[in-house]
Amino acid sequence: MTRIEALIFDLGRVIVDIDFTRSLFRLFRDFEQPSQDVIRQLMEDDLIHRYNTGQIQPQEFYEGVKQKFDLDIDFREFKDLWCDIFSPMPGMEELIRELEGKVKLGLFSNTDPMHYQHICDTNPIMEIFTQPTLSFEIGMQKPAAESYRLAARNVDTPVENCLYIDDIQDNVEAARQAGMQGVQFENSSQLRSMLETIGLL
Repeated sequence: MTRIEALIFDLGRVIVDIDFTRSLFRLFRDFEQPSQDVIRQLMEDDLIHRYNTGQIQPQEFYEGVKQKFDLDIDFREFKDLWCDIFSPMPGMEELIRELEGKVKLGLFSNTDPMHYQHICDTNPIMEIFTQPTLSFEIGMQKPAAESYRLAARNVDTPVENCLYIDDIQDNVEAARQAGMQGVQFENSSQLRSMLETIGLL
């Protein structure tokens, strides 16, 4: 590897785990289709892309989902269900705390304002990431090459000296195409072992 000066983490399924059955299944429980199929339909809808890239705001997103799926739900209940899908990824807070001060730490996520605020409110580790790169703020999503370059600039590090960590291999490959180094995340033990091998721990 080229010398690593910054580690840039994905958020979902790297720092926090995601479980749609915790709440979103309740949102769609009265549908004839299985809840997982309805959630998949929502996640593939352009509404999500527009929300995750800041083209629409939370209230507009809520209204769009409510109309699309004919939901009888107020905004507060929707927000609670929409956000109650996260839990800390085992071992990651401890690992990131160990890395603090040894290497620059960045965050790069395709996410939305409600999810991001909820994660910050419920996970103290998020205070470490002082200049995150968030799709809803930059107006683009991974795997756009420019989004990776923005993530490197947000940790004030040449792109080739950044190591990007994501659970999705296609996003890791896109990082490499943009000039970063990249590794696919499996769990905290795997990541710790890799960082020890390259001398960052």
